[in-house]
Amino acid sequence: MAESSNYTAILAQIVTDLESITDVGNVFDRERRVADWKKFYELFKHPMGSYISGWTVNRIAVSEEYLTNCEAVCKHDFRLTGIWQLNDADDTETLFQTHIEAVRDLFRAGYDLNGTCELHQPLTNVTIDHWMYGSVLCHRAVGHLIVQERLLGGS
Repeated sequence: MAESSNYTAILAQIVTDLESITDVGNVFDRERRVADWKKFYELFKHPMGSYISGWTVNRIAVSEEYLTNCEAVCKHDFRLTGIWQLNDADDTETLFQTHIEAVRDLFRAGYDLNGTCELHQPLTNVTIDHWMYGSVLCHRAVGHLIVQERLLGGS
């Protein structure tokens, strides 16, 4: 019988790692979409303040390639999206850019997500822009974390 993917443990470890960053805000293991602005604000309200800050992690693609008849490589593409409420007077642009570097450093430092995968790439294709959430302008960063695991089994 073929070995199952370690997807759930990988996702949980990415969330745990993100939560270790100072002032990261709320971290979710899935994309959050709500029609009600108040509910969205409550989800992303920073635990230490009255501003929006947080990250979502969701897998947007997965592929698998057989190396032999009893070994395969599975690659997961996780999208990490971070938001931080924009406040020009508080220079949140600089704070957010520094925050992004902390996230990039985090995923550059380790390679196996605490043993849940074979290896992962650094955070790649990070786009940084501004986005309206309800009537609130926020900084937003979207990056990809490619995670590889080796699966054994097969015929």
